[in-house]
Amino acid sequence: MDDEQEFRLEVLRLVLETGSNRIIDDPLERAAKYLQWCKKEDKPDKGASNNTSASVVEISKSPRKKK
Repeated sequence: MDDEQEFRLEVLRLVLETGSNRIIDDPLERAAKYLQWCKKEDKPDKGASNNTSASVVEISKSPRKKK
């Protein structure tokens, strides 16, 4: 097994271990998304400064309501 295959399997393992039930239902799609993110080259955003603050993330206090 080459390094690329090992890396892909490791990403899939992490998705399966840490993903929600919804993600685990289709782990290959999420693993492919994570793998693409891992492989992309870091490119600075045009016009972005180093002084920008991180985005604020709001955490829900209750589970999502089913429709």
